[in-house]
Amino acid sequence: MELVFGSLALPIIMIVSGYFMMKREWPKNPNLTRGHRTPMSKKNQDTWRFAHRYSGKFDLTFGLIAIIPSVVVGILAERGTLQVWTVGALIVTQLGVIILGIILTESALKRVFDEHGNRRV
Repeated sequence: MELVFGSLALPIIMIVSGYFMMKREWPKNPNLTRGHRTPMSKKNQDTWRFAHRYSGKFDLTFGLIAIIPSVVVGILAERGTLQVWTVGALIVTQLGVIILGIILTESALKRVFDEHGNRRV
């Protein structure tokens, strides 16, 4: 069962963090230790909230979608149907999707806000 739990770790983290970022606006203010901390997201409270709602929605959605393939790959690897390295490849893919979420959030910030953090008209 270790492979199943290992393959589920990132999707579960994404679901939990996505929920808190999107629904609970956590963390509430720009800081140095938690949240989507990029120069653009920390411009002001509006960019901070936008980044967390956008990133949270992405993380929650991907985390929910990733549950099923993660369980399937973990179980098949446990049974020996798939090579164990397949779980590693799955985790690397999940990390790639996390990076994609950061890139998409930054792109959305640049579309909605100017370089000073003001909403575009």
